[in-house]
Amino acid sequence: MRNIKSQAALEFLTTYGWAFLIILVVIASLSYFGILNPSKLLPDRCNFGAEFGCRDYSIGNNGISLKLSNNVGQPIIVDSVTASTESTPLTCSSSIVSAVWKSGEVRFVPIICDFTNAGLTQGSKEKLNLKFRYHSAKGGSAFAKDVDGEVFATVQEGGVKVGTSCKDALNNGLKIDGVYTINPGTEDISVYCDMTRDGGGWTM
Repeated sequence: MRNIKSQAALEFLTTYGWAFLIILVVIASLSYFGILNPSKLLPDRCNFGAEFGCRDYSIGNNGISLKLSNNVGQPIIVDSVTASTESTPLTCSSSIVSAVWKSGEVRFVPIICDFTNAGLTQGSKEKLNLKFRYHSAKGGSAFAKDVDGEVFATVQEGGVKVGTSCKDALNNGLKIDGVYTINPGTEDISVYCDMTRDGGGWTM
């Protein structure tokens, strides 16, 4: 009787063990070919410390567009903006750097980055880590503070909107060559901006 029970238990484990293994292989295959991608199920998000309120956000093919409010309670000056993926630091520039940001003011913050070796895929959801260093407009940079944030969103086809022209973008502190979205007056268009040759600000 004991042998019969042992054999039945072994057959039960063997049968359901194979079934469990097949399920794991199917799930792994779907994940490998991108059909089952857990990140697609996660909601988009934009998180910062209490100092900055994130009103709107997007990731383009050359950087990040943010609409942020200054919640510090006093005017501030942003000293630097840095960005990175989970494994790669990025080279970025932003027009918010060195500008006086009034208390409670909501500002459009374009962050132009070189995504060449970042491994970001257009149409997929990606997470970018951000760090803002700022100081009080009344104080000095020796009393600077850091605020960490993150943006998790689908990488869009177009570039970050930067103004009316490449020259306008350059004057606003954006100094990286690449594809930008400008609006000369009637509609958004994507152009290549040369920000380094002969003073920069050239539209191609």
